[in-house]
Order: sequence, then C-alpha cells, then structure tokens
Amino acid sequence: MREIELNGSRVFILPVIKGLVSEGEKVRTAITDVGPEAVGISISKEELEGLRAYDGEEIELSELEDTYRSGLEEFGEVQLPPPCYLEALKVCDELGIPLIPIDMNEELFSDRYCELIGGLE
Repeated sequence: MREIELNGSRVFILPVIKGLVSEGEKVRTAITDVGPEAVGISISKEELEGLRAYDGEEIELSELEDTYRSGLEEFGEVQLPPPCYLEALKVCDELGIPLIPIDMNEELFSDRYCELIGGLE
C-alpha cells in the first residue's frame, strides 16, 4: 500500500487485481488496519449501486471480459463481480465507513467520450 500526503490528509492507495478472489481479503485487511474516515473506490456511482443490488446471480460476460477472466485464471481463482469491490462494500458497511465511487458516471463518460474521440479513432 502506498501512502501520500495531500492537503494535510493522509491518502492510502491500495493496488488490487480486479477479479482475483485473493484480493478480497487484501482489501478487508487494508481497510481494517488503516481505519479510514472514508474509502474511495474506482467505480462509478451506477456500478456501486449495481454492487449493492447484487444478490449472487450469475453474470453474463462479454467476449472481452471472458478473455480477461481466462487470462487471469493463470494467477488464481477468479470471481465476478470482483472480490476487491464486494469486500470493500461489505467491510465499509460493517464499519460504517462511507464508500465513495470516484470514477465518472456513465452519462458524463459517454458525453466526454463523444466530445473527445472522433468517428475514425
């Protein structure tokens, strides 16, 4: 885990491998050890809402996601939704820590993408 000073606050950055089952425990340990006031998570508001609504149903993968999963299986057991996200949600809820989605929402991403990426690109 990396720690940086930002405007008088300490910010911890935890790199994870999205999809590996082993990363869930890594996230739980980091959050409980640090005891943060809030946790930022690299997903959008809509994705966080989807995680909150997830009840264990099987997720249909796109061809790209299936290829990613297949390659990742060389390094360990893979699960979707990613255990790093599920465990962050679970431990933050247990400890009453705000979980803040820090990725762009879907509408803003689509707007910016259309503004910045041309049809030939």
